[in-house]
Amino acid sequence: EPADRRDILRAMLPGSFNGAAFGVYGADEIGGGSMEWMQAGPTQFDLVYTGPSGLKCNLGRVYSQPDGSWAALVVAGAKDDLYAAMASAEWAISKLSS
Repeated sequence: EPADRRDILRAMLPGSFNGAAFGVYGADEIGGGSMEWMQAGPTQFDLVYTGPSGLKCNLGRVYSQPDGSWAALVVAGAKDDLYAAMASAEWAISKLSS
């Protein structure tokens, strides 16, 4: 059923990402996925997660500033509604700045 498939993918995709991100299993194991920096422009790079299904997700970006410094952006997560996404961003900022 489509609803069952959606529920399984909703649990499997974050679990596969978390397993790869926290070293529960290696990238060469089934379901490991991969994370790699990819050049997205002449002065910017994206950290891209590729899941076991082939799904690609940008997790962060670094880009050059006019003064020669580099800025970093991190994706705090994808949520079902605006307020949950805002809460996720606020949580990530509090973790990064504490």
